[in-house]
Amino acid sequence: MDASSPLDFPQSMEHSWKPLDLHGLQTYDLKSRPSKVFHEDLGKPVNAGASIGEWIESLPRQLAGKDIRRIRDCLWKAHEDRRVRVAAVGGHVIKTGCGPYLIDWIQRGMLSAIAMNGAAAIHDFELAVGGKTSEDVAAQLPRGQFGMVRETADAFAIAARAGAEHDLGLGWALGKYMEGLDCAYADSSVVLAAYRAGIPCTVHVAFGTDIVHMHPACDPAALGRGTHLDFRIFAVLVDIGTSDTSTLAQFADRVTELTAMIGYRILGGPGRVVIE
Repeated sequence: MDASSPLDFPQSMEHSWKPLDLHGLQTYDLKSRPSKVFHEDLGKPVNAGASIGEWIESLPRQLAGKDIRRIRDCLWKAHEDRRVRVAAVGGHVIKTGCGPYLIDWIQRGMLSAIAMNGAAAIHDFELAVGGKTSEDVAAQLPRGQFGMVRETADAFAIAARAGAEHDLGLGWALGKYMEGLDCAYADSSVVLAAYRAGIPCTVHVAFGTDIVHMHPACDPAALGRGTHLDFRIFAVLVDIGTSDTSTLAQFADRVTELTAMIGYRILGGPGRVVIE
């Protein structure tokens, strides 16, 4: 059949149902309809030399544009009101290069504490000591070499023992250990910045998820006690923010439950919890 020829279906192939008749629909004018996006919400280009504040204000008042303003305003108000400000981060925050922003916030006094998982602490340590981190898993795994870096495993073994024996917690002990190493890239370490500023940096480990757990030097009892001490340190902080089902988010839920049982009043809802 020629491509330009009309389709010729046999009578037996015709169906009996008819398309929906749309003539009965009722319409209304655009002005009366509730809407989620308005002209004043649109982004506005900025001129060369604009400040970061001007750039943020120029962003669309939608989605991430609204989120960044909300975070800015909440952080600033908490700082002005002398409330506790905690950043909870996972490994990707550190290995994608966002650590220096957190360090800046620590040095400016904008953060009261840092909470991180084991992966974040590992990436932070490797960046500070060697100036590099993050392995090619696909290449290293078949060779049996993935996660076999000596310095990283030794650091966490030593910090875990010190943190457990002296009731320091894992994060504080790791910062103390790194301070004694004279790290070549110390300015890239969030853990070290928190230690030097004298604020809590708590490390919350999920056993079996980190490369250092495979090494014979790993003492699970010491690591467990160290990270449990960090859990208890974090539990005394009064403001917990969480928005997902990650390890740190679930950890924050446990802290909320714990403080409620002890007798603190819990305010807020999903995504933000304030403990009074």
